Amino acid sequence: SGAEQPLLIYDGGCGFCRSCAGYAQALVGSERLAVGTGAAVGASFDELSDDDLAASVWLAEPSGRIFAGAEAVFRCLGLAAGWGWLLFLYRFLPGFAALSEAGYRLVAKRRAGIGAVARMLWGEALLPSTFATGSNLFLRALGLVYVAAFASMALQLPGLVGDAGIMPISDLLVAAQSQLGAAAYHRLPTHAWLSSSDLSLVGAAWLGAGCGLALLFGWAPRYTAVSAWLLHLSLMVAGRDFFYFQWDILLAEAGLLACFLAPAGARLRRDVPVGGRNLARLLIAWLLLRVVLTSGLVKLFSADPAWSSLTALSVHYQTQPLPNPVSFAAHHLPIWVHQLSALLMFFMELVAPLFLFGPRRLRHGAALMIIGFMGLIALTGNYGYFNLLTAALALPLLDDRFWQKSRLAIPYIRPHQGRLAGRIAACFIVVLTGSMMVERCVGSVAVAAPLAPIKRALAPLRSFNSYGLFAVMTMSRPELVIEGSMDGARWQPYELPHKPGALERMPGQSAPHMPRLDWQLWFAALRPAQANPWLHRLLEGLLEGRPEVTGLFAQLPFAEPPTWVRIRRFDYRFAAPGGSTWWQRDAGELFVAPQRLQLMP
Repeated sequence: SGAEQPLLIYDGGCGFCRSCAGYAQALVGSERLAVGTGAAVGASFDELSDDDLAASVWLAEPSGRIFAGAEAVFRCLGLAAGWGWLLFLYRFLPGFAALSEAGYRLVAKRRAGIGAVARMLWGEALLPSTFATGSNLFLRALGLVYVAAFASMALQLPGLVGDAGIMPISDLLVAAQSQLGAAAYHRLPTHAWLSSSDLSLVGAAWLGAGCGLALLFGWAPRYTAVSAWLLHLSLMVAGRDFFYFQWDILLAEAGLLACFLAPAGARLRRDVPVGGRNLARLLIAWLLLRVVLTSGLVKLFSADPAWSSLTALSVHYQTQPLPNPVSFAAHHLPIWVHQLSALLMFFMELVAPLFLFGPRRLRHGAALMIIGFMGLIALTGNYGYFNLLTAALALPLLDDRFWQKSRLAIPYIRPHQGRLAGRIAACFIVVLTGSMMVERCVGSVAVAAPLAPIKRALAPLRSFNSYGLFAVMTMSRPELVIEGSMDGARWQPYELPHKPGALERMPGQSAPHMPRLDWQLWFAALRPAQANPWLHRLLEGLLEGRPEVTGLFAQLPFAEPPTWVRIRRFDYRFAAPGGSTWWQRDAGELFVAPQRLQLMP
């Protein structure tokens, strides 16, 4: 067989060598690589002494050339799809060959100890991994996220951006076409160009929910994934400022990658990602690394004293946009618990992501820690579908042997080589999004300047993004309360479904629903009223009694539209446990002066 295919020769008396040789043959395929021990085939190679065979691994090619050490390993791995980059670096990167050979000699001298470490990091069976189950679970979980996201949109679109909403999308489209001309269609890719009616917006949202449901059940996965991504992009654009939170752009990016991970066909089967689909799986892991790691890095680079002193969580549960009942309990924990929690959070965000591309058991541990971390965040706050989506990104990192206890393991299927265009595109995405991550943490860097035109060209897709939450902790909770009056003297509050309002009302649970107006009012309270021009459109809708706008509220103070409306800003904080109220607040200040319909511009 050595005359027809490369022959890998290893030390048959070393268990670690035997495992590595078996790994290589499984990775490459027995039809493309033969293996043999020095004792069995060494006699066929007069140029190799017994000491040579015992000291190193050797690769004999059909041409008669023989290679040893790291070069033999890299040439062997280069026969497998996706592993040729190591041989490329060995041959062309200065210093890489010397370092590789030195590392190989170090490992060869300590094979027994290295073998024990390898078993600890990769498991008893040193075998290549397949990722069918995790990849399929990710697609189904993404379908569930789409259902939640689109259904939530459908309930709010008319009041937010519909014809009678707070910020009608039709106004934006008219202004964009006037200023940009034909370029407006590229800058704002939305089906609302064809129709911006409430029926069109809500219909697109429910159609997207249907695509998500189909993906959840594995029906025509590639086509439903592409359709859901396109519909989500369209509604993100139509939703204007209300639809551009971090979970929106994360869903856009994850959804685009899912289009390439999802297999073509009528049903989602338990087949193994191969070729371009495997590249998509790796890019999903890269996306997860960026999301989690950047969240930790921005906190470090911000130099916020609340983070550096590990006291940020002592106020976080109270000041986060939409607390829930567990937030109240978490806020009243001792300060040492908050400091320990912050320390563990930094470990989750800064250390765990570094192992997402590491050895098998470390990769599994990192993925499971991130999933658990997202569960804890979801338990103590309302972040829509963000936590579910981020946890879903970790599923393709769990290989099929991880799920072996609950079902039969899928045999290893060697992936074919992805198309050259796909590999180039994947490398480009890593470079592009990596530069975004660096800029998010430290600001603009000169080396990223050539990418600026490409970023501008791709920006309308909303699918190549930077992340990072809570870089600077909000230490107080300014809360806007909208009030109405019939006579300008007696004022009654409007209650929103999920944001704090009445002091005796318990914080609610809204996730995975994303109440957009509630969230935007949290951000609006942190800025001057002039920085939120949409607030006047909101007040106008209340004065006119438009059902689309009033439908966004949980409780209206009057049976008919008021004569006057205003907005006051209070400083909210959690009340002490055991009292009759959940919140306390100060006397408040006027944020938007009383408005009357006849006086509004």
